[in-house]
Amino acid sequence: MKRLFISLYLLVSISIISIGWTLDNIWHKNVDENINLDAPLITLAHVLTKLPTSAREQYLSSLPNRLNIPVRLVDKNKVSLTHNQPLTDYEVFTVVNDGQQYQFINVGEQVLMSGPIDITIYGNQRHLYTLVFFLFIGLAALAWVWPLSRDLKKLQQHAVQLQQANWHTRTELSKSSQVQPLARAYNNMAQHIGALLENQRHLSNTISHEIRTPLARLKFSLALLSQANFQRSEYNLSKTYLAGMTQDIQEMESLLQELLTYASLETALHHQHQPLDLLRSAKQTVVKLQRHHKIPIRCRTLLNSAVILGENQLIERALQNLISNAQRFAKSRIDVFVKRTVIQGKSYYQLSVIDDGEGISAAEQAKVFDPFYRIQSQQNGSTGHGLGLAIVTRVAESHQGWVNVSSRPGHTQFVITLPQMKSS
Repeated sequence: MKRLFISLYLLVSISIISIGWTLDNIWHKNVDENINLDAPLITLAHVLTKLPTSAREQYLSSLPNRLNIPVRLVDKNKVSLTHNQPLTDYEVFTVVNDGQQYQFINVGEQVLMSGPIDITIYGNQRHLYTLVFFLFIGLAALAWVWPLSRDLKKLQQHAVQLQQANWHTRTELSKSSQVQPLARAYNNMAQHIGALLENQRHLSNTISHEIRTPLARLKFSLALLSQANFQRSEYNLSKTYLAGMTQDIQEMESLLQELLTYASLETALHHQHQPLDLLRSAKQTVVKLQRHHKIPIRCRTLLNSAVILGENQLIERALQNLISNAQRFAKSRIDVFVKRTVIQGKSYYQLSVIDDGEGISAAEQAKVFDPFYRIQSQQNGSTGHGLGLAIVTRVAESHQGWVNVSSRPGHTQFVITLPQMKSS
């Protein structure tokens, strides 16, 4: 709104000043100079005053009339002016009657009169100049409105494409466009909708694929149990079937919990963030996960605290996913390191999780944060549901941060970067 108002105000102001000044100069040059006879008449009157009365007519006849305006001498008693205004030797008196202009100046006992001059043509020229003025104002307004209308038409066309489920359409406008912020918001919306639909498609495929396997095992186990006689000799076998069914149910519950967490992060941007200590959360998560894994986890930092604005439950979930991911692939150690850094003049905290596993190939590094993508590992095969790192990405984005990865054989490092809380 502010940008539109300023641009329109400047356009109107500059157009009125420049067009008005140009036309005014043209008017004075071509019109006013033609009808302004005051100075020549005063000069001529002074010359005639010095001549005898009998020589004045002869002098006027000998002058070339370059202005093509009739000039003659009349007796003063034959001139009657309104309001009985006296004529002087240094001032021209002008009279306009029925579109005709007359000018008078005193010359001794006579009066020098010029005219009649038809000034109706100048009135028509004045109307023409006014018309030209508004015409140029209209052209200036058109020059402002046309690019705006063109860009809005582009947005309308891309909106129609979006309506036709073409989610990859983007509006490209120049940086000087008045609706550039609107186009940027439109592109972000289209990208977000496309990502949501892509995730929904992956979600449907994953649910149908991941749940099908444990359901098939459950059906098989139930079929075997239905055929069992539950004699003492088959008690251990029935117990094995029940344990397998319990494991299948736990696997489905784990998948559903991951899916619910991933879906809930769509609204995480609207949650109320509170100050929390990232370093403290990292230490608590390390202690919690170390109990269930034999590979040591070292938490190292040079900071006393690392306060950010966030939701404690989401931050802990992201840290848990990063460390759990490292536990699946690490061979002998896992390091968690928290530090403060400055990026483009803004302060951030970076939490790094490093393991000494086999590493991630360059091709897979670009995909590890995609939902439902699972890393192919020689050590563990394809494990997990493929949502852990996608959840970390969404948690970071909901806190105005980001996640990246660097990897080589024996060293894989995931770094989550979050903005430092500003001091009040």
